[in-house]
Amino acid sequence: MDEELARLQKLAAVLKYELPAFVIIILMYIGNILAILITAAVILIVPFLTKIFVQEKKYGWLISYYLFIILPFILGFINIIDMKIMAYLNYLSLLSFIIYFFLLKLVIDNWIEEKKAKLNRTYLNSRTHF
Repeated sequence: MDEELARLQKLAAVLKYELPAFVIIILMYIGNILAILITAAVILIVPFLTKIFVQEKKYGWLISYYLFIILPFILGFINIIDMKIMAYLNYLSLLSFIIYFFLLKLVIDNWIEEKKAKLNRTYLNSRTHF
């Protein structure tokens, strides 16, 4: 059970290392730096988030991650569609990325508190049942 709490705390720590939205917007005008940063972030965090969401049974968060971030991200790099649509998909992916992680950052503390309360209840129950 402590391992589950440690996973959530690690996710909370990862979420604290974010670029402010205004920095992301500035990077958009510099060129492909933003695309490289988002690509790296998406690739690096997919296995980590998938593992945590599956172990914590947060399937809604997992499905929404793949639907709103991964799918537009992949579609944005497929060159068989119109360039204008591809640009919109890239912006949609960026916007989804920012909103998704903002919302995740809001709820992760509640998940940690729930896990701590569950650990505390388990500990108290084990002490009362000799």
